[in-house]
Amino acid sequence: MKFISYFLPAVAAAVLMAACSKTPVTPEDGSQPDKTEWNYFRGSAYLGDILSYDSEMQEAIKEFFPLSTDMARALVVFVGESEIKAKSPSLLKAIANDAFIVFPHYEGMDEDFAQIGVDLNYASIESDEYYPLLHCYNGYAQGFTYTLWVGEDSDPEEFESTWSQAEWDAMMEANKALGEVEETELETYVLTYYESCLAAFVEWLEGAVAEQAQTKAEFVTNMKGNLEQLGQRCPNSFKFGLNKQIEKGLIYSPDMLAGTGSIDVDIRVYPIFKQSSNGNNAGDYYIVVSRITPHNKEMWHPEEHIHGWAANRVYGYWFNGMDVVTSLVNKDGSAIPDIDYFERPIPENKNQSRQYSEGKSFNVGGTISGGGGYMGDTGQWSLMPSLTIGGGWSSSTNYELSTIEFTVDSSSPSAVHYNYYTTKNVKMTDYWDDQDKIDANFPKTVRSDFYANTNWAWHVGSAKDYDTQTYMLKTKIDISYAAWYHWRCAVEYDSNKKTFSIDVPPFSWSLEAPNRVPWGVIALKNASTYEMAHVTVYDSNGKQRDVSTESFSKDQEAKFSLPVGTYSIHFDLIDGTTRQKYGSYVYKDIKVHQGADEKSATVSISTLDADELRS
Repeated sequence: MKFISYFLPAVAAAVLMAACSKTPVTPEDGSQPDKTEWNYFRGSAYLGDILSYDSEMQEAIKEFFPLSTDMARALVVFVGESEIKAKSPSLLKAIANDAFIVFPHYEGMDEDFAQIGVDLNYASIESDEYYPLLHCYNGYAQGFTYTLWVGEDSDPEEFESTWSQAEWDAMMEANKALGEVEETELETYVLTYYESCLAAFVEWLEGAVAEQAQTKAEFVTNMKGNLEQLGQRCPNSFKFGLNKQIEKGLIYSPDMLAGTGSIDVDIRVYPIFKQSSNGNNAGDYYIVVSRITPHNKEMWHPEEHIHGWAANRVYGYWFNGMDVVTSLVNKDGSAIPDIDYFERPIPENKNQSRQYSEGKSFNVGGTISGGGGYMGDTGQWSLMPSLTIGGGWSSSTNYELSTIEFTVDSSSPSAVHYNYYTTKNVKMTDYWDDQDKIDANFPKTVRSDFYANTNWAWHVGSAKDYDTQTYMLKTKIDISYAAWYHWRCAVEYDSNKKTFSIDVPPFSWSLEAPNRVPWGVIALKNASTYEMAHVTVYDSNGKQRDVSTESFSKDQEAKFSLPVGTYSIHFDLIDGTTRQKYGSYVYKDIKVHQGADEKSATVSISTLDADELRS
């Protein structure tokens, strides 16, 4: 994890612990040290199900997160156990949007988050003195996690600590702007126990948000080739149930079997564009990583029924088979011209499952534009990466289907068809009183969850520079479950297997197009003995387009990836020791062009050719 912290507030002389930072100690009188910044969170927040917290904690949350909005726009999202268990589409979207997800600690939360593809990996301690009150998760890059611990023996009613004037004034301004509270006197208000807890959380949160933004900005500036940051996540979940008549004796009531299950779909698509300077390799590239998870555990209900002198054992429902067809098509459903595979589906057969488990990687190469970069006439640029040279992609997803067989048909250039089946792995022989033998006949995978992991990459050669065409990803799943009955009286005399199909409606997602605006690189070399600093790029309209916060010594280069066009660069030369400015300079009329590799896509210039700016 990128940053793990946990905070242990208590009433008196307790330790405030930060796993990755200093360890301050609370004064013996329980007061808080003077602060120079306010404690309320300055970003937007969604306050969902917070009723599981103490009433004072609920009020503290509302005070510390006053800038409320809906979940889709929130930077911080408070949710409860019910919203997590329901796998709310809005919650999945918030996770995909890199929001900070805050939730109470409860039994089974690790498993619930695992069902939506999140590994919490939170910090934990073994102590009778503290317990976790809430957690915060953010999945961008390597992720951020935070656990707020509170003392078992703490008495919130005994805790008092006054606000600083700066904190109070800032809090009142925020609340007045929302029209939610009237102004009150500072001396009538004290910091409650839960507010002191949240103060530390907000301080961590502000730092984590800033670090996340800096990481995204650095990703653009440094042109890193990690295509994982371009992913568009397409999650979905379907619940289903069966309550079927398995068998009816001649004179007995029918045997019924009920079961409920679900299928989780987690498809991630990485849209990339290779510019026209890459010749026949130009066009769109869509890397697809698919995980289909049938949850079979709740479907499995072996039962025994007594009918007079006869007994009937019913086994079911176990996973019988699943077809998964995923295709890339035009928005109207028609076939895309000039589509083929850049990387064929992996694994394509049983022998390649180990290859997938150990990780699949490949290089796209050339000059690549990512998704969500330059926004055209609006003049807005996002923080997503826009240009890489020789970008690479890799998968480390584990793959294990030891008791599931499968085939794949990728003969269609636009559709990948996997078929999973268990016919050869289930033995329908009965052992009435030996559960171990029954379990061996019905392997764990067919009566519990399993993951169907695949990945591949499409190439659409018909996509051109500046193209606005978008495509649609379609998925169709057909799944079936089986049940088997076995009759006996004095001897075993009858058995039969039945198969039941589940109706899963087809579903589709509209994909965001990769940035197809052609880009290039400016490399400004410092040819001076002074340090080069405050390097700023402007477009032909005088609008700032990029800035570097670094300084560059002699022979070092400041690199900027930019859309094709004309630019100017301003910079200062400063004394490396005293930091005193020697002079300000400008390099005008720099023509940025695209290229098939880093060398041909780069305009190399030097500080020696710049003009001095006169004040």
